[in-house]
Amino acid sequence: MATGIVGILRMFRLLAFTTFAYAAIGGAPSSFGETPKFEGVYKGSIVLRTAAASGYGNIASCTTSTKQFEQTMRVIDDRVYLERKAVQVNVVFTGTISPDGTVSGSGLTSRAGDMPGVDIMQMLEGKIENNQFTGTIFDRYCSYTVQLKK
Repeated sequence: MATGIVGILRMFRLLAFTTFAYAAIGGAPSSFGETPKFEGVYKGSIVLRTAAASGYGNIASCTTSTKQFEQTMRVIDDRVYLERKAVQVNVVFTGTISPDGTVSGSGLTSRAGDMPGVDIMQMLEGKIENNQFTGTIFDRYCSYTVQLKK
């Protein structure tokens, strides 16, 4: 019985310490009831802007079909999740958002055409202002314009 009471007292002490620590560093995290200003679902379009030739002389396998689908990005706390939908290859980007709304992330896409089986890292950069995300997805060969609204 005494062991159970000691365990409960330790949990309360840890909870009190955590509460004071959060207060000392600027408040509780969003999981304590505060909703970050950027949190939510953003929907819109991703459009191919440029496609460069690969080292093999072929135009890279940049997809133009992204404009056929509604694109969705979710912001949860300081994390960003964007699924770039296309006819053949979907890419999931994960990243972070800073307090000023700057977003950065990355995702892997499979390469088709001249180099099947090779993955390409794509980068996501942009900013959320006035409930709208404007940014770019790019890799060595392809660049896309991203426009999403909350």
